[in-house]
Order: sequence, then structure tokens, then C-alpha cells
Amino acid sequence: MMRASLQMLKVSWKSLLTALMRWLRNWRNEDYEATGRIIVRETLRLRRLVKDLHLMAKVEAGGMRGIQPQWKSVRLAALVDEVLAVLATEFERANVEPLNAIAYHLPLVQADPDMLMRVFSNLCDNALRHTPPGGTVTFDAVQYGSQLVVSVADSGEGIPTGALPRVFDRFYRGDSSRQAMTGGSGLGLAIVRAIVEAHGGTIWAQNVPNSGAALLFTLPLASSEQASTSGAITTPIP
Repeated sequence: MMRASLQMLKVSWKSLLTALMRWLRNWRNEDYEATGRIIVRETLRLRRLVKDLHLMAKVEAGGMRGIQPQWKSVRLAALVDEVLAVLATEFERANVEPLNAIAYHLPLVQADPDMLMRVFSNLCDNALRHTPPGGTVTFDAVQYGSQLVVSVADSGEGIPTGALPRVFDRFYRGDSSRQAMTGGSGLGLAIVRAIVEAHGGTIWAQNVPNSGAALLFTLPLASSEQASTSGAITTPIP
């Protein structure tokens, strides 16, 4: 992992330095604002990469004990609304429509809200990199016994059958267009799996007929006592 991590940091630093050099050359020109936005974006991407590497290092050092959820009762539909509000600009830039089809009447889940936001943020990032302009990313969930089965489905090109079991592996790069030239760190989906498993859930990928790919995972339901005593996100985002 160390060699791959250093290579990713090298690429990210190179992108940031390239943007800074462009800004210095063009600071008197009309490209000033556009280049400034590139610098901000690359800086945020580098910061996120460092956080991803830090989290994966914790997982490698302590397994699932390296991730300790702070349990609360969470209304999933409201949490996804919050994530989509934060990422609205990213969806607009990609010309992709997010569709939150998760019903508000579903039972609360027992989870760490911050970790769940990280899960959905990473899944959104993955879906946006593989969904063409004019496409959609749909969020849905159904109750199955004592858990919710959550899905995030894009309208992209799908995943080769042979790659489906490996898409959550660290640094995995398939040979399809889903993996080529998309700029991902190779850690986003591995982090999603680590967080889901720390919640006692499972995660898998499948293709949607006549559409793109869907990433699905399970979350435990909150008990009635937990739902009544824990601070929960329960209302829609205006």
C-alpha cells in the first residue's frame, strides 16, 4: 500500500503545483478566477486524499477496531438530503441529476451520522465519475427484516461482470472505461466498505439492466428504545 499511496500523493501534488504555476502566469489575465477555482479544487482533493490514507492506515493497523462508530438513530432520507445539499454544485457541474427516492417513513437506522455522510459522499463521487452528462444518480432503500438495504444507482456504462467482486478493493483498477482516466484515488470504495462493515453491514455491486451500476449495502435498524432516546436527523432539508 505504501508505494501506491506515495504515487497518489505525488500525482496530487503535481496537479496542485501545475495549477499554482498556471495561476502565477495568468494572474493578470481573465483566467484568474478560473485558475483560482482549480487551485481550490485540487487543494480539497489533496486534503481528502490525505484523510483517506489516514483512515485506511487505521483500518490496516486495527482492522474493524480501527473504526469506532458513534452510534445514533438516523433517518436515512434526511441524511441523504443533507449530503446532496452539500454536493449540489458537483452535480450541477457534471450535469447529473440526483434523485433521492428513500422514503421518510422507513424506520431509523442505528449508525454514525458522520461516517454515513462519508459513505454517501464517496458513493456520489464514484457515481459522478461514471455517469454521463444528462444522467441520473438514484438513492433508494427498502426494509428487509431488521435492516435496510440501501442502493446508489447510476445511469453510466455499468461494470464488467468479472470486476464486480473487486470494485471495493484498495487501488483496484479494472480495464473498463469506469476505471480509466477518472481521477479517483482508488480508496473511495474501499473506505465505504470499511465503514459499512464497521456497522455490521455488507456491501456489493451489481449492474442494472438497460442502465448502469448499483452499489448496495445494509445498515442495522435502530430499536424502538434507541430511536426514542438518541438524537436523530429526522426532518427533511428545506
